[in-house]
Amino acid sequence: MIQDIQMTGFSFLDAPFIPMDTIRVFHLFYVFDGTGVLIADSSSYPCGRDSLFVFPSLEVAVPQPSLRSVLTILHVSFTCASPSMVQELCRLPRLIPAAPENRSLLMELLHECILKQAFHQELCALYLERLLIPAAVRLARQTRLLPPAAGLSHLDDSPLAQVCSYIHSHLGEELPIDILCRIACMNSRQLNTLFRKTFHQGTVEYIRSSRLAKARELLCFSQESVTSIAEQTGFKSVHYFSRVFKESEGISPGEYKKRLGRALAPDAASHPTGKNSLV
Repeated sequence: MIQDIQMTGFSFLDAPFIPMDTIRVFHLFYVFDGTGVLIADSSSYPCGRDSLFVFPSLEVAVPQPSLRSVLTILHVSFTCASPSMVQELCRLPRLIPAAPENRSLLMELLHECILKQAFHQELCALYLERLLIPAAVRLARQTRLLPPAAGLSHLDDSPLAQVCSYIHSHLGEELPIDILCRIACMNSRQLNTLFRKTFHQGTVEYIRSSRLAKARELLCFSQESVTSIAEQTGFKSVHYFSRVFKESEGISPGEYKKRLGRALAPDAASHPTGKNSLV
């Protein structure tokens, strides 16, 4: 349903103008870090970390960081092939309510654009649909009084959610299985089975993939060295981190960062100030 994805990354220091297409192209802005205001055409929207905006059309956008702040924003423009989907997307509020999965979905989308492997455009479209369709469904339930979908499980207070929260809060530390078992109040076999049932990977594999996901985010949105990123994500050494990263992604962490620059390079020509770059 979603197609023709274009991506631009910005680290705004002095609020440059961004000219937009006037045809029906949807524009998504996601704030990875910082605080400020996004002026879209004639409206102003306060924004901060994890703010997500969707505009059915846009002529110009002006990001204005707060004092002593830098807005790091990911911009995705796309078209939609489904008329009914276009209608639903146009009905969405400009500021989409925050959801825990938004950040990870956009990181995966950016990851696919960096690697540009087979079917990366299809995967990007899938991630966008997973991001936007739930918001459209929630709006439909609110405005049309639709009943909530049956069978949805809410894991916020479940033992598995508590374990996952602990893992993501301690990625830079040792994560012994016995501690995770105590949090979940189950033995290692039960916990591993639960992870496989829910995430299709065991406990150890989940920890490693979470560390790699955090490392990819730091490579994209921080100025930290590869050594520092290895330490922050719990890898024993930079050499081990580089080996695991290359085994998983097919390229080294350093090359990954270089490809990020190349993935966003086509848009640099339209911003002659040279200050629009995703770090």
